[in-house]
Amino acid sequence: KEVRIQLTEKTGVNYDRPIKFSDIQEGDFVGSAAAPGPDGKWVAREVHLFPASRRGSSGDSIPWDDTGATMTNATLSRIAKISDGHELTLRYQGGEKIINVPENAPVVTNERGDTSLLVPGSLVFAFVDTGSDGALTARFIQATSKDGVKPAL
Repeated sequence: KEVRIQLTEKTGVNYDRPIKFSDIQEGDFVGSAAAPGPDGKWVAREVHLFPASRRGSSGDSIPWDDTGATMTNATLSRIAKISDGHELTLRYQGGEKIINVPENAPVVTNERGDTSLLVPGSLVFAFVDTGSDGALTARFIQATSKDGVKPAL
């Protein structure tokens, strides 16, 4: 359905730029949307390498959508090679999550963008506030990447 979202001068716009898995190192601050696999282990839909300025923040793991997926933003404490990809151990305040990353999972970093990325038909993911009148105002928008990377939904 069509949703109207207001922008302000404070609305941030970013996009994802693909990187190599080898660009991620233990100690980095990363995020991953992951869902339980058939065996109950968490499987990444994507992995984000966040800017160094976010390294060391406490992070968290929160429900992400109605499929049972979570978004975990945390310090990467361990990387292990497994038969079909990698296993990441993510530590955040109050917890730890082990996520399997398949070889074909997108690995990206965020780049600052601008409203020129917001074109009709492009896929976006928006963090919004709802006003008392029901109007939606975007705090932040993750736009379809110039490089073709879609936000993990």
